[in-house]
Amino acid sequence: YNLQISEFSNLIQEYKFIIDNFISWINEKIKSNFEDITDDLVSYFNLLEYNSTYLSDPKIHLLEDKNKAVELEVKLAGNPISPAFRILSESQINSFGLSVFLAAIKNFNTEFKFIILDDILNSFDYHKRSKIIEIITSYFNDYQFLVLTHDTIWFEKLILHFNSWNRYKFLSWDYSLGPRI
Repeated sequence: YNLQISEFSNLIQEYKFIIDNFISWINEKIKSNFEDITDDLVSYFNLLEYNSTYLSDPKIHLLEDKNKAVELEVKLAGNPISPAFRILSESQINSFGLSVFLAAIKNFNTEFKFIILDDILNSFDYHKRSKIIEIITSYFNDYQFLVLTHDTIWFEKLILHFNSWNRYKFLSWDYSLGPRI
């Protein structure tokens, strides 16, 4: 009986060793992934916030002491502020979020170059529409996009800039007939 307990104890220790190493590997991989997207994140954020001269150096920090937690940081007049949401407007937070989203796609979605943008203008300032188009044109010209919006001005701006894109305007939707284009 004592021999079995000893064997199980050794097995548990081996299992714990494997799990601990696996968790360490995952944490290192996550840190590495955050580092990989940083350059693109900074480029996109700086384009979207080109008129916010006092904001710079957006960063994502992995909070290792909290499960699956990240914190955004930005410099305000050269001083690091973390969490960034304390000083950013809703539009600036959305710029940060869109920048993280696009940077992650650019770095991790290299095989399947397809992006869905669903009503991303929520609380964005008007001038950022042309900056989003600039990001798409400059960094994602080899990607396919599905852009969904209720915003007529944004829709018209996309049509003008990306005149070769297929575009559909849904006029209504019915349970029996589906969408009316």
